[in-house]
Amino acid sequence: MTLVWRGREGVQPAAMATGTPRLHNGAVDAPDPHLALMARVARGDQGAFADLYDQLAPAVWGLVRSIVEDPVAAQQAMGDALVRVWAHARFFEPKDGPVQLWVGAIAREQSLAFTGPPIRRS
Repeated sequence: MTLVWRGREGVQPAAMATGTPRLHNGAVDAPDPHLALMARVARGDQGAFADLYDQLAPAVWGLVRSIVEDPVAAQQAMGDALVRVWAHARFFEPKDGPVQLWVGAIAREQSLAFTGPPIRRS
């Protein structure tokens, strides 16, 4: 199912939207630009991972820094997230959404691990 952003009404299925499906910025909904890279990453292509990193790192860093205040912890969270992307790329399913959303979800999860209360060790 294709989803379309409709301002304050939120996200809705494209079939419910009127006219050509558009993103929140007015651009026509296009295929995922990272999909081919992710397929190569899933096959263990390190060069594809480097390219994917270059394309997504600024957005991932912005997300991580919005959750983790400490810059050192944020770097660790981002590194952990990207290691998980590499290790779990074969589990990515295009039908579940765009690559950037999947990577962002992993980054968010890793970031939240750095914001919880300290773990008590006995």
